[in-house]
Amino acid sequence: MDNIAIIGASGSMGTRYQAILRYLGKTPMLFDEDTWGQCLTTVGVEGIIICSPTAEHIFNIKELQRLGVPILCEKPVSCEFGALESILDLDINLTMVNQYAFIRGIDGDGPTYYDYYNTGKDGIEWDCLNIIGLAKGDCYINNDSPVWKCMINGKKLTLEEVNKSYVDMLDSWLKDPKENREYIIESHKRIWSGKYVKGGYRDSGKDDKPETPKKVHDGDQRKTDVGVGYKSRPKVSNVFKPRS
Repeated sequence: MDNIAIIGASGSMGTRYQAILRYLGKTPMLFDEDTWGQCLTTVGVEGIIICSPTAEHIFNIKELQRLGVPILCEKPVSCEFGALESILDLDINLTMVNQYAFIRGIDGDGPTYYDYYNTGKDGIEWDCLNIIGLAKGDCYINNDSPVWKCMINGKKLTLEEVNKSYVDMLDSWLKDPKENREYIIESHKRIWSGKYVKGGYRDSGKDDKPETPKKVHDGDQRKTDVGVGYKSRPKVSNVFKPRS
């Protein structure tokens, strides 16, 4: 596919997809929230990327499916079960964005977690829909850390991997737009059924090996002694006395 329309092109995700398409040698057709209807009368559209606000996804899909071209929709497709159910029987090639599926090594058996203060407009659960959907076991979701942290089935991800996964996902969809309808249903059901743990897990990023004391001029100093000067552990214990 070459002629790709972006619905919601001026939003944060829309601008990202513009950059990726241009990187892949495509010139996207751009439509904002107020002009997306013009896509229905635009000649030559071969595929559509929907990244409008979540509340508009279902309506966009129902209208744009008349063009008979593959649609790639941002997650979540819908936060409402009834709305999602209303499009499942449509004769349409529908794929939900799932960039994490294009990262190697996420098929292990370890824990899954996500922690970052920026959780999107739909709430942290929906922001982490794909992470929850790919988790084989418990999935711990938090939004406390100012530093982005993510692990899927035991594999720690880097932002570089995630950014590349968007390119790989879009490149794959352009070449062979395979729908993932079963995954759409299953991942949304996991949210509605609460198959995740909110909070309760933290990954410090530190090794689990015992800490080795550091030799200083008057004794051993450990990281826990930082802030009290070069005092040995016995001296530190005298500094922090129990409250009476």
